[in-house]
Amino acid sequence: MKLKHQAVYAYNGFAREMVKQFKFSGDCELAAAFSEEIKELTRCRRRSSLVIPIPISRSSIETRGFNQTELLLESARIEYQRVLENAFQREKQSKKTRFERLESPQPFIVRDRMEGEIKGKNLIIVDDIYTTGRTVYHAAQLLSQYNPASISSVSLFR
Repeated sequence: MKLKHQAVYAYNGFAREMVKQFKFSGDCELAAAFSEEIKELTRCRRRSSLVIPIPISRSSIETRGFNQTELLLESARIEYQRVLENAFQREKQSKKTRFERLESPQPFIVRDRMEGEIKGKNLIIVDDIYTTGRTVYHAAQLLSQYNPASISSVSLFR
């Protein structure tokens, strides 16, 4: 499966600090700082597309209190659908090595009654950080089983 991906910024030391402040220190105001870039990156593609944020684990939601990707989309006023659920991930991706990320099993399932939302649609998978690409590819592999018209992905950092 070939997947076209676009990122707003390169992931570097500055980006790492921004992500740390946003995700792990709970500085939700940073989402608004990136809203125009996210909006612009998805603008031409989302007119007839279904925007799907990467879900985070239940434990991350409980700890953090928010899904950072959904917050980015909400700050940019981009409508999205919670099509995927993270049902199996126990360890945070940021704690894994590159090899562990690449070898990780499929963590996602399609939420109940969402299969019909996928068929024939142009899908845009959105994540905050694209490092190895494994998370986005897991999502795309699962979603491709439901016959979408196309699948692409965007992230804030890569």
